[in-house]
Amino acid sequence: MSIDKITKTNFVPTKLPTKVPAEKVNEIIDLLNENILSSATTITAIAGGGQTSATLLSSLYNNITTVTTAQDSVMLPVAVAGKTVYVKNNGAAALDVFPNFGDSINDLAVDLAVTVPVEAEVKFTAIDGTVWQTNTDTIVLTSPSTQKGTLVLRAADSAGETQTLITNASQAAARTYTIPDAGTNASFVMTAGAQTLAGIKTFSSGIVAPAGAVGTPSIQIGSVDTGLYQVSAAQTGFSQDGTLVALFDDEGFMADSIRPRVQLGTTPVGTVVVKEYGDGRDMVTELTLTNFIVGALAGAAAALGVGNIVYAFPAGQHFELVSSLNAIVLTATGTAVATDTGLGSVIASGVISVLSGTATFEDRLTGQTINTAAGGGAAVSALTAATAGIGTGIALNVAASVKNVFLNSAGTWNADNTGNLTASGTIVLKWTMM
Repeated sequence: MSIDKITKTNFVPTKLPTKVPAEKVNEIIDLLNENILSSATTITAIAGGGQTSATLLSSLYNNITTVTTAQDSVMLPVAVAGKTVYVKNNGAAALDVFPNFGDSINDLAVDLAVTVPVEAEVKFTAIDGTVWQTNTDTIVLTSPSTQKGTLVLRAADSAGETQTLITNASQAAARTYTIPDAGTNASFVMTAGAQTLAGIKTFSSGIVAPAGAVGTPSIQIGSVDTGLYQVSAAQTGFSQDGTLVALFDDEGFMADSIRPRVQLGTTPVGTVVVKEYGDGRDMVTELTLTNFIVGALAGAAAALGVGNIVYAFPAGQHFELVSSLNAIVLTATGTAVATDTGLGSVIASGVISVLSGTATFEDRLTGQTINTAAGGGAAVSALTAATAGIGTGIALNVAASVKNVFLNSAGTWNADNTGNLTASGTIVLKWTMM
């Protein structure tokens, strides 16, 4: 005859001390049960899952070693008040544990399973003749040094029936991670993404975009200038005053400025990226060129001017101050040519070796000498005032005036200079919207 459970009524020891405290009786019974009841070490969960054919568990300790597919299943014995069953999932997939027919687990409806992740162990305790309770839906940790507060970890439903894994990266030394105080907020939610925000003290809730801004207000930390603002890498802390933040370096001095991103002008060319900074009135435009086609070469030993649009100022009156070419690299096949390259309000064309013969070919930036080669040749121009002079000519551009900015090049080309003349680098325009 097998022994299934020892109770107070059927426990008859052969030798017992004269007196056993009443509170120790249950402890003795539990210890005897743990030693008498068996352990099953190589259990296979039923493939395909479900309650009907689930592998029935009959031991105190149950080691499920074969779980081939998620939701392969096992089934608990009939619930008997006080009965305990341990289930360890050492299989390859998540295991479903069903109650016996007509029984239930935790607050679930009858005959519904709970999932035990790979490498997890769950203790099931029958609180009456039909209901099992687990020890893993909520973990409560009390403070070791005071009676105040507890740390509660609780699982919640997952629509995709997936696991949420919290683990640590490899660490060179011990670490302490503190959950921040949410203040008056009842809770806070971790946000997705790869943001790394180092040294941030406080953000104001009143950050607003300047006039003409595109997109949602945001702060970008570091030298990367995606988003509405570009902030230099020097800032390590913040202080707040009303609606916006002031930034300081490690020694308490004001760090490099925040540059609001405001998009006013445009480019019709996909190989030119426009980034504009300012307050909607005083503006700096950065044009980044990547293999931008300046124009097609004729493949003849002759002078030729070519050009292409890189930018268009917005409608209305604007005031151009200074412009520059930053490390512009011109590339063309064949023999190197010393070009005359500048910015104009009219596209360069015709039999010309320099831009100066037609004022509008370089009225925004006087031509600079840039050598071409198969590998490219670079030139850098300092900021230069508009050719016609500040406040006159092209510098003061009204609504009806030409708004297009052309990158123009002229030179005496060789017969082996065929295909397109291309440019890579940066053009900077400083201007004001009137």
